Amino acid sequence: MGETELYIYVILFLVAFLAGFVDSIAGGGGLIATPALLLAGLSPLNALATNKLQAVFGSSTAAVNYHRKIEPSNKKERLLILFFVSFVGSILGTIFISSLDAVILIKLIPILLIGVALFFALKKDLDSINRNKVVTFYSFLLITLLIGGYDGSVGPGTGSFFMLAFVSLRGMPLLLATYNTKVVNFASNLGSLITFIYLDLVNWTIGFVMASGQILGAYCGSNLTIKKGSKIIKPTLVTMSLLMSLRLLLA
Repeated sequence: MGETELYIYVILFLVAFLAGFVDSIAGGGGLIATPALLLAGLSPLNALATNKLQAVFGSSTAAVNYHRKIEPSNKKERLLILFFVSFVGSILGTIFISSLDAVILIKLIPILLIGVALFFALKKDLDSINRNKVVTFYSFLLITLLIGGYDGSVGPGTGSFFMLAFVSLRGMPLLLATYNTKVVNFASNLGSLITFIYLDLVNWTIGFVMASGQILGAYCGSNLTIKKGSKIIKPTLVTMSLLMSLRLLLA
């Protein structure tokens, strides 16, 4: 391994650490990692595929850590079913990415993310455990399928959209919504990754270097979230949603 190559790997590791840290709290890690992969010389499709490899390790680390720390009595949502639905949706989204009118969707994403930021910035009872569920679990399955499909086909803001859905539609407090988000986001990352592996688009060396950074970042970020709760989740989520909007508007 040459000195220049090692330097690039060190930078990618550090980028992945930051992406994993932020993503474990509020999502948005892909918009940190993907540009770095493009700057490292990967083609757009290779960058998206390799990003999914490292994201799988980050989202799974955060999900396991949240699962260990959150009280069992709070884990009432039927997550195994949601996991499967998100997984299938992501595979379908990745398979049909070439047939989607992604240009229109990408133009809408900043508007949606600004809406997410405003919702969490203005919402006062984010830690309440007594909010009503707006939709039934079975209706929520369709929403999970759509967001999973979006992650497989486009991706930016998936964690924010899952968070919004769990909080506003299923009435979850922020920390529990974060745990659920990491589980279903892991599923959508995994489904997309498997499809990209089949298409032979993953750069394994770079992916595993970044995966090690993701694991460390996600572990640190999820531990901080467990300690601080909504004090860290809410401002990070609002900030990342606005930054993702700005990044996409200026792209």
